[in-house]
Amino acid sequence: MKCRRAVVKLGGSVITVKDKPETVNPEAISYTSRTLADHYGTGGELIIVHGGGSFGHYAVKKIIQEKGRLDVSDAPLIQASMLRLAGKLLGSLLEEGIPATLHPAHTLCGDSCSLEPLVRDLGAGLAPVTYGDAVVTSRGVYILSGDDLAADVSIAVGADCLIYATNVPGVLKAGGEVVRILYSDAIHIANGVSGVDVTGGMARKVKAAIRVSDVIGNVRIIHYRDLPQALAGLDVGTRVLKK
Repeated sequence: MKCRRAVVKLGGSVITVKDKPETVNPEAISYTSRTLADHYGTGGELIIVHGGGSFGHYAVKKIIQEKGRLDVSDAPLIQASMLRLAGKLLGSLLEEGIPATLHPAHTLCGDSCSLEPLVRDLGAGLAPVTYGDAVVTSRGVYILSGDDLAADVSIAVGADCLIYATNVPGVLKAGGEVVRILYSDAIHIANGVSGVDVTGGMARKVKAAIRVSDVIGNVRIIHYRDLPQALAGLDVGTRVLKK
């Protein structure tokens, strides 16, 4: 069934060139923007979350390499980097005719998140955009993952689809085969354990997906080129189900 209200998480590795600081992937941004515009134009509702890639991730890595830690005083540098990336994506979405509105996560979240502005804009027919970010709390600064934020947003807006668009075709077995349905009791998020092993950046996506899969009917991890099919409700990538 076609997604009625979809939260789409665009991975940082999709929309940026991860080994080149603050470099976008214009082809991927253009492709995903056109795809999302097609979905919006046929009545689909959208909330877009994106990762940091060579923008926010690079800024964090550089600070930690130099100082060994993140302080509250580092938050503005990371936030500014993410705003630059968000601006590039937002510009592409607007060019394709999507009425996208930007909601930096550091303005929504602190010790907790208040996602009402996204719900409000969605209800007004707009397409809210947010992203992983450096968030200041009473305990200091932390990096809010776009994967976790996408899961939280999907619950807040009552989405029927949560789609993680990546640069791989889904969760992969050791031999490279795509796992079509991933049950929570079939994975082990570690190295060298039997079953489906999920590590690195994919581990966070899977954890976030499992956390909401008993509420959101269609949760998938896909290659970004399969986004049109995923939004149409077709069986692509890996579907995550809680058992």
